[in-house]
Amino acid sequence: MSDWSSDVCSSDLMNYKYFLILLFVSFIMLIWGLGGYDIVDPDGPRFALVAQEMLGNHQWVMPHRNDYSYPDKPPFFFWCIAFFSYLRGEVNSFTARLPSAIAAMGVIYFIFQWVKNGSNKNEIKLAYLTSFILLTSFLFFYQARMTQIDMLMCFFVTAAMVEGYK
Repeated sequence: MSDWSSDVCSSDLMNYKYFLILLFVSFIMLIWGLGGYDIVDPDGPRFALVAQEMLGNHQWVMPHRNDYSYPDKPPFFFWCIAFFSYLRGEVNSFTARLPSAIAAMGVIYFIFQWVKNGSNKNEIKLAYLTSFILLTSFLFFYQARMTQIDMLMCFFVTAAMVEGYK
């Protein structure tokens, strides 16, 4: 006869192990080799330049590009690039793409929590399956490794939906 508390602890430990596997696979797919190639997408070089000018002239509220105001996009994404670039000492392809990759990992986490809390405890595998399917979806993976605002917006929209669902 098994003890109820040992079954719960064993189940929690197994869920924790699967979550660590999900986190590890997400890290490998999204962050590994992130700076291994140049920024070539249409907006990436422009966004990196805006962040570089933020670091250089300390204009944090109104972004600038080539010393002209750049009010086209909200500054939060540029702040994120500037923060990671400040930590690394320069704006490069890795620091420009890192906010999108971290936001994608956040989206995966929120989707995992949403499915897990919306289903029975016996169906927690559905949460892992849903997260892995999202992670391996081509467009999600592609946007997560680009210097684009889209993944950061996806993160905040997903967070709002999950919180609104509660």
